[in-house]
Amino acid sequence: MKCRFWILLSLMLMQWQALCQNFIVKKYNTNSGLISVFNTKTIQDANYFYYTCSFGGLLRFDGEHFKTFKNLDGLHNYRVTDICELGHNDFLICNHFDLYGFDGNAFSKINTGLPATVIYKKAISIGNGVIVVITNQGSYSITKDKVLKPFSLFGYTHIEEIQFDHDGSMVFYDSKTRTLVNASRDKVSHSLVVSEDINVTGLTIRNGAVLAHTPEGLLMMHGKSLKPYLPEGYEHIGASPMASFQDSKGRLWIVDHNGTLWIRANTKWENLSAKYEIIKIANPHFMEDYNKNVVLTSLIGIVLFRESYIYNVPIEQESNNNKAYSLSSYNKDTVCVGVNRDGLVLMAHQKKILWPLDNAKSLVNSTEIQECNFFRKNGKTLLYIRAKGLYNIIGRRLVPFCSVKADLSMLNKGEYDGVHDCFYAGGLNKVLRIYKDRIDTLMFDHIAPGLRAHSFLLMPDGTVLFTATHKHLIRIGGSKLEDITHQLGLEDRDFAVFLQGNSLWVSVLGVELREYVYDKKRLTLSRRITKEDGLIDVNIGNIVFDVNKNLWLNCFSGIYLLKTTNKGHQLYSKKVALLYHNDNAPLIEGIFAQDDKVYAPSTNSIYEIGVNELLKEQQPFSTYFSNVKANNVSLQSLLSAKKIEYDDGVYNFPPEFSSFVFSCNTVYYGLDDGIRYQYRLLDGNDEKWHDLIGTNILNFNNLQSGKYQLEVKSINDLNNGYYTSTKFDFVIRPPYYKTWWFRGLMSLIAISMIFAFIKRREKIKEKENYMALQMSELKLTALQSQMNPHFIFNSLNSIQNFIMQHKPLEAARYLSKFSKLMRRILNQSFSHLTSMQEIVETLKMYMELESFRFSNEFVWEIVMQDEEEIADVKLPPLLLQPYVENAIIHGLMPKEGTKKLSINIYVKDEALHCEIDDNGVGRVPKANDDGHISRGQKLTTDMLMTMKTLLNTEAQIIITDKKDDIGKPLGTTITIVIPITPSLTSNQ
Repeated sequence: MKCRFWILLSLMLMQWQALCQNFIVKKYNTNSGLISVFNTKTIQDANYFYYTCSFGGLLRFDGEHFKTFKNLDGLHNYRVTDICELGHNDFLICNHFDLYGFDGNAFSKINTGLPATVIYKKAISIGNGVIVVITNQGSYSITKDKVLKPFSLFGYTHIEEIQFDHDGSMVFYDSKTRTLVNASRDKVSHSLVVSEDINVTGLTIRNGAVLAHTPEGLLMMHGKSLKPYLPEGYEHIGASPMASFQDSKGRLWIVDHNGTLWIRANTKWENLSAKYEIIKIANPHFMEDYNKNVVLTSLIGIVLFRESYIYNVPIEQESNNNKAYSLSSYNKDTVCVGVNRDGLVLMAHQKKILWPLDNAKSLVNSTEIQECNFFRKNGKTLLYIRAKGLYNIIGRRLVPFCSVKADLSMLNKGEYDGVHDCFYAGGLNKVLRIYKDRIDTLMFDHIAPGLRAHSFLLMPDGTVLFTATHKHLIRIGGSKLEDITHQLGLEDRDFAVFLQGNSLWVSVLGVELREYVYDKKRLTLSRRITKEDGLIDVNIGNIVFDVNKNLWLNCFSGIYLLKTTNKGHQLYSKKVALLYHNDNAPLIEGIFAQDDKVYAPSTNSIYEIGVNELLKEQQPFSTYFSNVKANNVSLQSLLSAKKIEYDDGVYNFPPEFSSFVFSCNTVYYGLDDGIRYQYRLLDGNDEKWHDLIGTNILNFNNLQSGKYQLEVKSINDLNNGYYTSTKFDFVIRPPYYKTWWFRGLMSLIAISMIFAFIKRREKIKEKENYMALQMSELKLTALQSQMNPHFIFNSLNSIQNFIMQHKPLEAARYLSKFSKLMRRILNQSFSHLTSMQEIVETLKMYMELESFRFSNEFVWEIVMQDEEEIADVKLPPLLLQPYVENAIIHGLMPKEGTKKLSINIYVKDEALHCEIDDNGVGRVPKANDDGHISRGQKLTTDMLMTMKTLLNTEAQIIITDKKDDIGKPLGTTITIVIPITPSLTSNQ
């Protein structure tokens, strides 16, 4: 018996190891978007895109869509043989007869300067931004300057293959000398010359060994020769593998000459082609991406292998000995219970097969067994066998748990209370509380008649809850039972209950999932989870909780993960694919969690899910805009038609573009659907992040002109919100009437018009002023012409009087003085203004004539102060003459006695003061007479008014009547005050 068990145990462990390489496999072919059946190589760039070389062009893959680059993008020949990344968005493309640069959008042909017969085979990065280009006529190096230079390694110039090891060593093959070289960065370790009958088609470094791919098989570089190499067990693999590859976990991948994919791990070979239904592989190429996924490119398309961390552990069968072990039951502390026809009970716990129980055969008959359950509490292990009862497992024997004889065959699953060392189980209308020495029976037919007790829950405070056939939730308090269904609002509902700490989870079948918080024997609803919150299947059979408090749901349609995201209570739901090549759900009896594993038992097998490995963070995904439309036209079309401009990372749109649609995407290769997006449009006003709900499409309508930056980030809810972001900078040019130059031009035109209007008004005003000036000058001239005859008339009267008085000598003398005065007056008549010095000189000549005419009856004087200041002041020539004449004729002549006339000219308070003072009779009005004021004075007043207009100076005439203490006139003083302005001192 023991020998047979060890054989069984060995077989199970061997089978476990043999089947431990589990992958989620995604296959892409021409039906998935590949453009050609001839694909040569796939790489992953710094943006996490896959680029695939094919004979139909270059393809970019984001995990969901393929984008093909062809002749419209600058590729003249569709035969792309190799690709290598020089830098971010900077690639080198081998196009058989040409080399191209590629920036992620368009190709640019590189002028290599080599003959047209050169064939560009491969491009291999050797680090430091240097790529080696393999041709049929030698090897060349190229860097970002896109200049091709001859290349050699240690003197070898026709390198065909290069491979690098993790420690920096390399191996390469020179086709010209047929030399296989193993070297470090600075020296050759050893080399060997390959014989003429061996053709090296590829190289691999495995655990430090140099392997050469040849038609004769996989050969290992050994000293100075090549020896056949395949690890132990290689007999399944053909002698001539087409490709081999060692991944980061040290596993060896081989495609044999029959096109079958094999993997070697844990010292065993496994046929992955058979396991994942991969048809015959031809022209294979392996690549491991940043997330440690292995990508196989060949004529059949692209196959992506991702670690699944879901293992299918079968229950072994020994049909020849009539011992078929089948899965019976499970709980959170055990993996499964195996029962065979002889009644043997096995416990599979933590991947180990425990010893069978010595007395199991005598106690258990497989024909009577309907159900088995294990309960492990406080170091005790209980086994409930429905047909036989409840047992302690002590050592390797089954010992009855209770000493009381009772029929327990009709009980449902129960719960062990380690505090009170009792077991709760239920049947029809009753609950049994089983102790070591007694059994208490609690009836609930008054609460839920005709129903069975099950789903017992031991609450944190020791209270026990159970359900009655998914219809009632009942609390056990001592010997009392209380129906609390109404407290949860579950009347007339089908439901199931599950416990996690202080949280009671209730699955309302077909409706929703609820969480209640248990505190002080009260249940308070915390949240409801429906399909709108991410719950995919609301028909939940049971729930378990892993070490990270994530929920695992056993639903009618399969197993689901329900995970709280980094946004509070928001949940992320994902179906867990238990089969590797399709999404069909096997029949699962139930699920349970233990340590960091979740187990899902099925018929004859059990699925083990590595929780931490499954949920571990992947490399950051790359977010990008898969499509951009402006006014419903694609961005690429607008660029091709040159309707928009792109410069220094900024798209420049004309004013008529105001409607934009952005399609967001994230590179994740279809391995996870927990991606959501947030965005913000930076325009100087709004910098808040906004959620995109249930879509990856962004719409903006009626955008105004201005500078914008759209930023979008993707959030992966599966790995706690890791996100990446991308930006789109664009400018909408304003319409011409909003541009600075147009506004500046309009402002300039407006200013010019205002300036022209002002200048025109000034010209009109100037013309009006000129005409007014002309009129003033004419008026002044007219006034002067009126004053001159007046003076001449008075002088001629005087001459006439001398003649009539027979005084010819006086008449002659007077006439002589008069002629001189008249000559001066005539000279001054040609100018409107004359200096004060000339005015005083003329005034002196006039007063001499008047004194002579009146036989020197009065005395006169002219006092001129501040001559230097007054000298440049100019006034009309005869401005003072009328006032002097009036003072003589009307003031002095009528007086008896001494007669005196004084003229005083001085400057005071920036004004010219001209005082004409006489001691005559004063101003005594007479009948029909204006008195002291004559017509000449009126003319002078008019002249001063004309001066105001002409010279912009306003003179003031002050007349002072002098009197003694008794009011007797003593004469008159006339003061003319003229402000000195530039117009009176300028040269006119």
